[in-house]
Amino acid sequence: MEPKSYTKATLVDLLDRVLDKGIVIHADMIISVAGIPLIGVNLKAALAGMETMLKYGMMEEWDASTRSRAMEKEKKSLHFIQEEILFKEKASYYCHEGIVQTWRFGDMYLTHRQLVMYHPVFEDIMFELGLEKIKDIEVIEKHNDEFENQKQVYILTHDNEIERFKTKNIAVFEKILKDNFLKDNKGYLWAEQSA
Repeated sequence: MEPKSYTKATLVDLLDRVLDKGIVIHADMIISVAGIPLIGVNLKAALAGMETMLKYGMMEEWDASTRSRAMEKEKKSLHFIQEEILFKEKASYYCHEGIVQTWRFGDMYLTHRQLVMYHPVFEDIMFELGLEKIKDIEVIEKHNDEFENQKQVYILTHDNEIERFKTKNIAVFEKILKDNFLKDNKGYLWAEQSA
């Protein structure tokens, strides 16, 4: 490969080139004081994107071990769910317990029996609701200064508690709940209650 000269190359071009093709640094250094060599450094480094590294057979063991650890962690994190998962997505729910009431983020799992909010980093179940406890569900559009037309899923339980959720595919989440679990419920007029 012959070296090429680019007079108008930007930092983005350089980064793209490094990640796509990669660079190899080979340097020998000797640090000396008063003409006496004290430290010798032999440096060999390869810098490239992971796809390029794997393409040339570098870091394959590291990649395989990292992937296997991630898969084991995923299997371990789902040990509490024994049934088929109908809906899984990154989501948030409004936690109204404790002193600080705020939105908490995690992974949402919906099965035939339960709705679970799980925090994958802390391996903690943040919220769990058996579907037999759901009385009604409605999607309400919220208007505020930060987010315009933000939709939230409101779930009313038989204990008359209201649980709120936000997720990217709200329509899919609502449809799965209503089609499978709320066929016989007539529901409430949420618009009148929230006005």
